Amino acid sequence: MTATPTMTEVPVLQLRYPESELGQGGGASVVEQKPRITAEELAALDAGRITQADLARSKGVSRATISRWTRKTPGAPVPYRTQLAPFWPWKVTTSHQRAAAYMRAFDHLRVRISGAELDDERTSKLIAWYRAIRANGEVLAYDPDAPPTAWRVKHGGFEYLEREPADKDLLIRVPDPEWWTEERRAAWKLPKDLPEG
Repeated sequence: MTATPTMTEVPVLQLRYPESELGQGGGASVVEQKPRITAEELAALDAGRITQADLARSKGVSRATISRWTRKTPGAPVPYRTQLAPFWPWKVTTSHQRAAAYMRAFDHLRVRISGAELDDERTSKLIAWYRAIRANGEVLAYDPDAPPTAWRVKHGGFEYLEREPADKDLLIRVPDPEWWTEERRAAWKLPKDLPEG
Protein backbone atom coordinates (compact mmCIF):
# COMPACT_ATOMS: atom_id res chain seq x y z
CA MET A 1 0.00 0.00 0.00
CA THR A 2 1.48 3.33 -1.03
CA ALA A 3 1.43 6.30 1.25
CA THR A 4 -0.53 9.36 0.15
CA PRO A 5 1.74 12.43 0.04
CA THR A 6 0.96 15.10 2.56
CA MET A 7 0.48 18.73 1.53
CA THR A 8 4.05 19.57 2.57
CA GLU A 9 5.45 16.98 0.12
CA VAL A 10 3.57 18.27 -2.95
CA PRO A 11 5.78 20.64 -5.02
CA VAL A 12 4.39 24.12 -5.52
CA LEU A 13 4.82 25.89 -8.88
CA GLN A 14 4.91 29.65 -8.99
CA LEU A 15 2.48 30.70 -11.71
CA ARG A 16 2.44 33.98 -13.58
CA TYR A 17 -0.81 35.21 -15.14
CA PRO A 18 -0.23 37.62 -18.03
CA GLU A 19 -2.36 40.71 -17.45
CA SER A 20 -3.32 40.96 -21.10
CA GLU A 21 -4.78 37.45 -21.06
CA LEU A 22 -6.58 37.99 -17.74
CA GLY A 23 -8.06 41.23 -19.05
CA GLN A 24 -9.35 39.39 -22.09
CA GLY A 25 -10.69 36.56 -20.02
CA GLY A 26 -8.11 34.05 -21.33
CA GLY A 27 -6.70 33.31 -17.90
CA ALA A 28 -3.83 31.20 -19.35
CA SER A 29 -1.06 30.54 -16.86
CA VAL A 30 2.61 30.19 -17.60
CA VAL A 31 5.21 28.55 -15.37
CA GLU A 32 7.83 31.16 -14.47
CA GLN A 33 11.15 30.18 -16.05
CA LYS A 34 14.63 31.63 -15.85
CA PRO A 35 16.53 32.17 -19.11
CA ARG A 36 18.15 28.88 -20.11
CA ILE A 37 20.87 30.39 -22.30
CA THR A 38 22.70 33.61 -21.47
CA ALA A 39 23.52 36.38 -23.91
CA GLU A 40 27.24 35.51 -23.53
CA GLU A 41 26.55 31.88 -24.47
CA LEU A 42 24.53 32.97 -27.51
CA ALA A 43 27.37 35.25 -28.63
CA ALA A 44 29.90 32.41 -28.22
CA LEU A 45 27.68 30.08 -30.28
CA ASP A 46 27.24 32.72 -32.96
CA ALA A 47 30.99 33.37 -33.21
CA GLY A 48 31.78 29.65 -33.32
CA ARG A 49 33.86 29.77 -30.11
CA ILE A 50 31.72 26.97 -28.65
CA THR A 51 29.45 24.36 -30.18
CA GLN A 52 26.00 23.24 -29.15
CA ALA A 53 27.63 20.00 -27.96
CA ASP A 54 30.00 21.99 -25.67
CA LEU A 55 27.09 23.95 -24.23
CA ALA A 56 25.03 20.79 -23.75
CA ARG A 57 27.85 19.16 -21.76
CA SER A 58 28.27 22.23 -19.57
CA LYS A 59 24.54 22.34 -18.76
CA GLY A 60 24.04 18.59 -18.42
CA VAL A 61 21.45 18.33 -21.19
CA SER A 62 21.36 16.85 -24.69
CA ARG A 63 22.44 18.71 -27.82
CA ALA A 64 18.86 18.46 -29.07
CA THR A 65 17.72 20.33 -25.95
CA ILE A 66 20.24 23.12 -26.60
CA SER A 67 19.03 23.30 -30.21
CA ARG A 68 15.42 23.59 -29.03
CA TRP A 69 16.32 26.27 -26.46
CA THR A 70 18.19 28.37 -29.03
CA ARG A 71 15.29 28.17 -31.49
CA LYS A 72 12.97 29.53 -28.79
CA THR A 73 15.35 32.27 -27.63
CA PRO A 74 14.84 35.69 -29.27
CA GLY A 75 17.98 36.80 -31.08
CA ALA A 76 19.52 33.33 -30.99
CA PRO A 77 21.93 32.58 -33.82
CA VAL A 78 21.00 30.11 -36.53
CA PRO A 79 23.07 26.94 -35.92
CA TYR A 80 26.01 26.97 -38.31
CA ARG A 81 25.11 23.57 -39.77
CA THR A 82 21.73 25.01 -40.77
CA GLN A 83 23.48 28.00 -42.37
CA LEU A 84 25.87 25.75 -44.30
CA ALA A 85 23.35 23.15 -45.50
CA PRO A 86 22.40 24.96 -48.75
CA PHE A 87 26.09 25.19 -49.67
CA TRP A 88 27.10 21.58 -48.89
CA PRO A 89 26.82 19.46 -52.06
CA TRP A 90 27.33 15.91 -50.78
CA LYS A 91 25.64 13.37 -48.51
CA VAL A 92 28.72 12.08 -46.74
CA THR A 93 28.66 8.73 -44.94
CA THR A 94 29.56 8.74 -41.25
CA SER A 95 32.85 6.90 -41.81
CA HIS A 96 33.98 9.50 -44.35
CA GLN A 97 33.23 12.37 -41.97
CA ARG A 98 36.48 11.56 -40.17
CA ALA A 99 38.50 12.39 -43.30
CA ALA A 100 40.77 15.42 -43.22
CA ALA A 101 39.30 16.49 -46.58
CA TYR A 102 35.81 16.60 -45.04
CA MET A 103 37.02 18.66 -42.07
CA ARG A 104 38.96 21.14 -44.24
CA ALA A 105 36.02 21.60 -46.63
CA PHE A 106 33.63 22.06 -43.71
CA ASP A 107 35.97 24.57 -42.02
CA HIS A 108 36.26 26.46 -45.31
CA LEU A 109 32.47 26.85 -45.45
CA ARG A 110 32.22 27.82 -41.78
CA VAL A 111 34.65 30.67 -42.36
CA ARG A 112 33.12 31.79 -45.68
CA ILE A 113 29.42 31.49 -44.80
CA SER A 114 29.06 31.95 -41.05
CA GLY A 115 32.22 33.99 -40.41
CA ALA A 116 33.47 31.53 -37.81
CA GLU A 117 36.90 32.11 -36.28
CA LEU A 118 38.92 28.91 -36.20
CA ASP A 119 41.60 28.20 -33.63
CA ASP A 120 45.26 28.51 -34.72
CA GLU A 121 45.72 24.81 -35.46
CA ARG A 122 42.63 24.52 -37.67
CA THR A 123 43.46 27.79 -39.43
CA SER A 124 46.96 26.51 -40.18
CA LYS A 125 45.59 23.22 -41.55
CA LEU A 126 43.06 25.04 -43.72
CA ILE A 127 45.73 27.31 -45.23
CA ALA A 128 47.98 24.28 -45.90
CA TRP A 129 45.00 22.58 -47.60
CA TYR A 130 44.46 25.60 -49.87
CA ARG A 131 48.15 25.65 -50.78
CA ALA A 132 48.23 21.93 -51.62
CA ILE A 133 45.15 22.22 -53.84
CA ARG A 134 46.63 25.21 -55.65
CA ALA A 135 50.14 23.71 -56.01
CA ASN A 136 48.84 20.36 -57.27
CA GLY A 137 46.23 21.83 -59.64
CA GLU A 138 43.40 19.84 -58.03
CA VAL A 139 39.79 19.98 -56.97
CA LEU A 140 38.11 17.97 -54.22
CA ALA A 141 35.32 15.55 -55.15
CA TYR A 142 33.27 13.02 -53.24
CA ASP A 143 32.27 9.52 -54.27
CA PRO A 144 31.23 7.15 -51.45
CA ASP A 145 32.75 4.26 -53.44
CA ALA A 146 36.16 5.88 -53.97
CA PRO A 147 38.88 3.74 -52.38
CA PRO A 148 41.25 5.03 -49.71
CA THR A 149 44.66 6.35 -50.65
CA ALA A 150 47.54 5.51 -48.34
CA TRP A 151 48.93 8.99 -47.82
CA ARG A 152 46.08 11.43 -48.41
CA VAL A 153 42.56 10.05 -48.00
CA LYS A 154 42.87 7.07 -45.69
CA HIS A 155 39.10 6.69 -45.16
CA GLY A 156 38.18 6.83 -48.86
CA GLY A 157 35.19 8.62 -50.30
CA PHE A 158 36.96 11.90 -50.97
CA GLU A 159 39.35 12.19 -53.88
CA TYR A 160 41.53 14.89 -55.37
CA LEU A 161 41.05 15.18 -59.13
CA GLU A 162 43.09 17.05 -61.69
CA ARG A 163 41.70 20.53 -62.24
CA GLU A 164 39.94 21.05 -65.58
CA PRO A 165 39.06 24.35 -67.33
CA ALA A 166 35.41 23.96 -66.28
CA ASP A 167 36.48 23.97 -62.60
CA LYS A 168 37.76 27.56 -62.96
CA ASP A 169 38.76 28.78 -59.47
CA LEU A 170 36.54 26.39 -57.47
CA LEU A 171 37.80 24.16 -54.67
CA ILE A 172 35.38 21.32 -55.38
CA ARG A 173 33.72 19.44 -58.23
CA VAL A 174 30.18 18.10 -57.98
CA PRO A 175 28.48 15.52 -60.25
CA ASP A 176 25.56 17.77 -61.18
CA PRO A 177 26.60 21.04 -62.86
CA GLU A 178 23.04 22.33 -62.30
CA TRP A 179 23.74 22.39 -58.53
CA TRP A 180 25.88 25.49 -58.91
CA THR A 181 24.38 28.90 -58.25
CA GLU A 182 26.14 32.25 -58.10
CA GLU A 183 26.12 32.12 -54.27
CA ARG A 184 27.51 28.56 -54.18
CA ARG A 185 30.27 29.46 -56.62
CA ALA A 186 31.24 32.44 -54.43
CA ALA A 187 31.29 30.22 -51.35
CA TRP A 188 33.56 27.58 -52.90
CA LYS A 189 36.17 29.82 -54.56
CA LEU A 190 39.81 29.07 -53.78
CA PRO A 191 41.09 32.11 -51.86
CA LYS A 192 43.47 34.23 -53.97
CA ASP A 193 45.53 35.75 -51.16
CA LEU A 194 46.89 33.32 -48.59
CA PRO A 195 48.96 34.33 -45.57
CA GLU A 196 52.68 33.71 -45.76
CA GLY A 197 54.07 30.84 -43.73
